[in-house]
Amino acid sequence: NSGAQPSICAIGRLSTQSAMKFGCRSQSWYIISQKHDMIAIHARSRRSRMFVTVRHKTCPTVSVFDATTDTLVKVREVTTGIDPRSVAVMPDGSRAYIACVGGSSGTSTGVVTKLVLATGVTTNINVGIEPQAVVISPNATKIYVANAVSNTISVINAATDAVTTVILPSTGASQPRALAITNDNDTSDTDETLYVAMFFAARRAGKTGLDEGQDDQREGHVLRIDTSTDTVNATPIALAPALAGFASNGSVLDFVGTTNGAGGVDALDPTNPVSFTSFPTTCYPNQLSAIALHPTPAANPRAYVCGTAASPNGPFRFNVN
Repeated sequence: NSGAQPSICAIGRLSTQSAMKFGCRSQSWYIISQKHDMIAIHARSRRSRMFVTVRHKTCPTVSVFDATTDTLVKVREVTTGIDPRSVAVMPDGSRAYIACVGGSSGTSTGVVTKLVLATGVTTNINVGIEPQAVVISPNATKIYVANAVSNTISVINAATDAVTTVILPSTGASQPRALAITNDNDTSDTDETLYVAMFFAARRAGKTGLDEGQDDQREGHVLRIDTSTDTVNATPIALAPALAGFASNGSVLDFVGTTNGAGGVDALDPTNPVSFTSFPTTCYPNQLSAIALHPTPAANPRAYVCGTAASPNGPFRFNVN
C-alpha cells in the first residue's frame, strides 16, 4: 500500500513445524505452532511483516518468536481458546485476534482470543458457535468474526472488545467460513465492504428438494456487507455451476435440469461397454473456505475464492481421474 494502512492476507496450510523469514524495519515477530491451521501475514510496509499461525485443536497455544535475526528466539507461549482457526493482526502490530471454536471444555460458544503481543496477555471474547474466520477493518475500529454453526457475523468494537452487532446473513447458503474486507486507504471504516464466503451452497432460483442430486441444483454465494451500517446486501454474488471439464458414462438420474421436479431433459443412461464421452459433467461451487481480494482493486476489482465443487450426479467412473 502507498498509504499508512497495512494489508492483511490469509494463505494456505502447513503440515510440519516451520517458520518463514520476512524483512523488517526494526523487530520481527513470528507466531508459530507445531501443527499449523491458518497463516496470517501482517505488513506495515514492504519491510515489516508478521508471520502468524495457530496450533492444532488438541494443543490450543500460540508461540511468539523474536525474529530480528535468522536465529529464532522464542519470546513466549500463550494459551488460546480451544481449536483456534483464524488470526488477524492489528495494523500497528500491537494485538492479534484469534478465532477459536471453543472457550473452555464443555462449552458450545466460541471465543476470539485477544493477544497483546508486547506482554503476552490474553483475553477471551465470547462470540457465536464455531467461529472460523476473523478480520479487522483497515483503521482498526471493528473486528468481524464469522460464526459458522451460528450462521452469524459478530461485530466487535475494537476499542472496548465488546460485541456490538450480530449480523444474520439473508441467503439460502449457510455457514460463513471466510472473510475479506476492502481497504480504500482513507481514515474511515464506514466506506468499506466486507465479503463473506458461505461454506454450503444455496439452491438456485426455482430449485426445490425435488431437484436434489443434480449437478446444477445449487450455486455458491459470497455476501457483501456494508460497513457503514453492518447490513447485508440483499443480492448475493452467485457462483454459478460450470462444466467440470470431463465426461462420465451417462447419468444416474433419468432427468436433469428440472425445476421443482418438472421439465428438464431425458439424460443419457450409462452404457456397456462404457463411453466416457457421452455425458458432460457439471459441478457447482460448494464448501467455500477461503477468499482474498486483489491488492489493487481499482485496476483489478476481483476476489478469489477457494472451495470444493460438488457434482452429485454420478457415476463415479470418468474419462479422467
